[in-house]
Amino acid sequence: MADESVELSKQPDSVCLNCDTPLVGKFCSTCGQKRIDAKDRTLLYFFKQFFESAFFLENSFINNLWRLLISPGLQANDFVQGRRRRWMSPFSIFFLINLIYFIVNPLTDFNLPLDNHLRYHATTYSGMAIRMVEKRMEARQVTFKEYAQKFDQETIDYSKALMVLNVPVLSLFFLMT
Repeated sequence: MADESVELSKQPDSVCLNCDTPLVGKFCSTCGQKRIDAKDRTLLYFFKQFFESAFFLENSFINNLWRLLISPGLQANDFVQGRRRRWMSPFSIFFLINLIYFIVNPLTDFNLPLDNHLRYHATTYSGMAIRMVEKRMEARQVTFKEYAQKFDQETIDYSKALMVLNVPVLSLFFLMT
């Protein structure tokens, strides 16, 4: 009778969705993908996965990003089919990209103060920008300092909107290529 219970515990109770190998236990013996159970579907688990992926980068964050760029939708399709081993968790990728966005955004041209736009020969459009700013200051009856302060504040909001709009535009571009 004891031998039967040992035999039953060794029987595969399902198949790995990543490589179709019969599963015995929590992990696939061929590819190492973990079988997802109820406790792996908690918010705490997702945060744990995020911190592991973000700070240890064991699943090669750069490789995941590259695959997302060249094959949009592949990750979602693989997750639905149960092939999760080669991908970072979608929440981890989302949080890590947002973290990078908030670090990099102030360094982009989308968020330049007015002074940087108006410096003569600093940009190809400096001359035109100077004329536009002078006309608007005159029409609004404001000083350069007041105009620059308002411009710089609005630039922060517009830069975030432009970054968000870049996602669908880039997605369409990659879809067409």
